Formats: sequence, C-alpha cells, structure tokens
Amino acid sequence: MHTQHAAYAATMGPALGCALADWLDWQARALTEGQIAVPEAAVAVARAINGGQR
Repeated sequence: MHTQHAAYAATMGPALGCALADWLDWQARALTEGQIAVPEAAVAVARAINGGQR
C-alpha cells in the first residue's frame, strides 16, 4: 500500500474499513476468476462512509 493510501485507510472507522476490505477481497477474487463486479459491494462501502444512511 502506498503511504498516502495507508494514511487515508488509517482514518477510517472499523465499519468502513471492513466494508472496503471485503469489497477489495471480493474484487480480487472476481478478477482472477473472470467475473464482473456487482454494485452491491460499492453500495456497502458508500453506506459505511455515510453512516449507513441511504
């Protein structure tokens, strides 16, 4: 992880960090298996960023 990305990640709360990590893990698996990303992962991260609000 680049220094500036690590600094940003360090400011995240646990819910956002977990949602983002789950999304990135899923995306990495999907890319290696030739799958297309689904938007639900992005929605989960967005909801974590704004405190769960829609």
